[in-house]
Amino acid sequence: MPSPEAAAELLRSHGEMRERVEHLGPSRSYALLTVWGALALAVYMAAFLLSFSLTAGDPAAGGGETGNGLYSNMLVFPFLLFGALVRGAQERFSIRSRAAGSGWVAKGLVLGAFVLLLVLNLFGVDYPWLLNPMLAVAVFITLAYEPLQQLSRAPASSVEERWANQPLSPAVRWMTALIGVTSAVLLATSSESWYAYASLVSMLFLVAVLLGWRAPWGLLRTGFEWGPLHWGAFGVTMSILFLMGVLLSRTLWVTTPVSIAAGAVALLVMLAASVLPARSKAR
Repeated sequence: MPSPEAAAELLRSHGEMRERVEHLGPSRSYALLTVWGALALAVYMAAFLLSFSLTAGDPAAGGGETGNGLYSNMLVFPFLLFGALVRGAQERFSIRSRAAGSGWVAKGLVLGAFVLLLVLNLFGVDYPWLLNPMLAVAVFITLAYEPLQQLSRAPASSVEERWANQPLSPAVRWMTALIGVTSAVLLATSSESWYAYASLVSMLFLVAVLLGWRAPWGLLRTGFEWGPLHWGAFGVTMSILFLMGVLLSRTLWVTTPVSIAAGAVALLVMLAASVLPARSKAR
């Protein structure tokens, strides 16, 4: 039999462990990241439908060739990166995947609506254009409802739990910069005849980082180390890629200077994020 002191220590340890398990869950920082992820998915779905609709847009009126899948990589490339990077953030916040909760019906309905609109596009069936942004809003509300509730209920994060920007490790710095370089090449060449080759290079890069995503330079570690600054920079890059994908598929507005400028902005944003905050500020 343990002594009274040992029994008291065991009870105290059990109480601390139980409290930690009960507290385990999304922090305010992770809830904010989840809301941003819901917004990214909603914008991705809307951009996908707008880019590859076979019924909307008139080339004679200034629109580009509709239903052109040539620029699909503008949407798929950043979104697949985003999904892998979020897994790293989940490990940072000690969040484990779980089965869908009570909102699975609503999530299934919006997914079904997206598939329905996609099928209508593929078969050239006309439908009101406003359904695309309405679906995006429905997706955001469905996915962001729970984390927004968590934000309203959760107490303010302590200094130890606060999500701060920290200097990146050398391997993650290189990966952050490479994401910017690949995105910039994809954007800058989008108005050129040899864009297909740049698109192939970006897909090869994506395959390589997905295969090695648990390496010290992989996307899992990159998402783990990224702070709000780095996620914000990636959000800017994703937004540029999504916008350019829609414009290239629906209009004739994107010229060589425009594509080069878009690539330069994405490159500068990600290069800046790769070196910030400076290593000398680390504790």
